[in-house]
Amino acid sequence: MSSLDSQAQVLLLRHIGELETALFNLGAAVIADGDRPAWVEGQDRTALARQACAAFLQRLDYSDALEPGGTERLQGLLGASDETLRWVGTVNRLKQALHGLLMRLDSGVIEGPKGQPTQRAWTAQLLTDIGRARFNRRQAVRSFTVLDAQPVAASYFWGKVRKIIRITRDEARLLLEKRIAETGDIDPRHRSQFEALMDLPEDEPLAQVQQLKEYPRVNLTFPTPEGPVRKQVMAAAPLFYPAETGAMAPEIIPLPDLEKKRRRLRRNDLSIELDAFLPSIRVHRYIKDAKHTGKD
Repeated sequence: MSSLDSQAQVLLLRHIGELETALFNLGAAVIADGDRPAWVEGQDRTALARQACAAFLQRLDYSDALEPGGTERLQGLLGASDETLRWVGTVNRLKQALHGLLMRLDSGVIEGPKGQPTQRAWTAQLLTDIGRARFNRRQAVRSFTVLDAQPVAASYFWGKVRKIIRITRDEARLLLEKRIAETGDIDPRHRSQFEALMDLPEDEPLAQVQQLKEYPRVNLTFPTPEGPVRKQVMAAAPLFYPAETGAMAPEIIPLPDLEKKRRRLRRNDLSIELDAFLPSIRVHRYIKDAKHTGKD
């Protein structure tokens, strides 16, 4: 084993160990806050909600049911004491430090500056060598959200992001030619799409749509002297907020089943046509006279 490997293993063990200790203490603090409001999906009692949250917070390894690259999800909204919020801050700082170390290892160095992430296989091997082959780094470095105040209402929903990239006709042609080559030019739809593309003016901009996965979000409502203020945040992990003993719990609408979620109304200001012009490469035409900047 090289000296660099040894140093990297020692740093990984230290950073992961410090994080696990802080997560254990955070979990204990969450359970100790039993006289404050708490809600966690699937739990109908405050004590059970806090126990489920504490267990979730401490998971750093892949479970058998989790796909590679995925992260555990748990919707929760927890009233917290000052002590618990201090532990959340400590955990988030340790997560950030671990993330920095992993990024440096990905580029083959222990100390900065880091370069291009060309040594990710080395990082994976280091984790295996210290007995953490199932270590879920994305979950380990994901920070926990602390709200500035207690919300009066929370409505969970499934959000879906799509990224729209503005491309030229020539760029679309290259993408379509690549798709035709990959399939051996046996699908007549590819050829008809290619012909339709070449009938367009050379300077017409096009929009390629990249669909991303659906993820849980939550709409929060906060009371202010001027009236209700609303805020939307990611909700893959429990959210923390400062709460006094015996505080009233927020009104909560849980996350609906993904299969039963309500279809969202189509925005009336879309700048691209609803149907794909080149379905094989997810390319749409812009609506004539619509303003477009490459983003929808």
